[in-house]
Amino acid sequence: MDAPKVNVPVTKYTDTVGGSIGDQKGIEIYAEAGGSPPSIGGKVTTVELDTSGTNNSYRGTLSVNRNDVKDNNFLAVEQSLKNAGNEFYFMVGEKNIRTLVADSSVPTDTKANLALGTPVQAEFEALINVIRGIFPGDQRNRADTMFINPKDAMAAVRNAGTNGEWPFLSRFIVGPTDNTDVVNNSGLAAALGLRNVWETPQIALGTVLIVKRDIAQVTGLREDLTIENFDLSVGGLYESDLLIRFHTKPAHPDVGAYKITAFNV
Repeated sequence: MDAPKVNVPVTKYTDTVGGSIGDQKGIEIYAEAGGSPPSIGGKVTTVELDTSGTNNSYRGTLSVNRNDVKDNNFLAVEQSLKNAGNEFYFMVGEKNIRTLVADSSVPTDTKANLALGTPVQAEFEALINVIRGIFPGDQRNRADTMFINPKDAMAAVRNAGTNGEWPFLSRFIVGPTDNTDVVNNSGLAAALGLRNVWETPQIALGTVLIVKRDIAQVTGLREDLTIENFDLSVGGLYESDLLIRFHTKPAHPDVGAYKITAFNV
């Protein structure tokens, strides 16, 4: 069957029926001069999310040996399920990030081009150019989230102090000091004025993705992580399937995301 498919409407105030951001030269284009006025606002497009049948459905089989359960009680089962769930969730995050990174409509430039002509702290200069300049200036939005490989994050903090000055004014300057998972917690968020910075290998080394997360892309979740039929089967194995069904697509990547490449060069 085709269902469930869903069309998510997407719209933005800078996208008019009659033209793009670059066509809007000033209020004068709407000056009354008789006849029909030019179009303003109202443009709506849709993004189709499809989880019908086996589309965008992901499944893996868990097998736990009966003897392992006898020797280790339920811990053998619990650890197997936990590890598989963590792997799936990691891959779901990687898929969401990769969807935007691969989209050709996401504005992009290299660290070298975004930094000063004679850079002093190239990583910091490139990030500030995008977050404080390009997002509000060209894309007319405010970035709130960044995805950065841990080695790139390390270089950004380390190189920021090469001249004896640390622009990252945060108590997290050399790393988080609480008990939160360090993959998903970063002092760079406070330093750069973002809501979240994810220092994670889910994004490739050398690429930094900065987004306004509520407009950059949409994700439809038909079925969250589900364990199917965990029971003893022939051959002395406890077997079950781990399943998740979701679909993610870019929504407004041209104004809701920015990609910095060659960040590690």
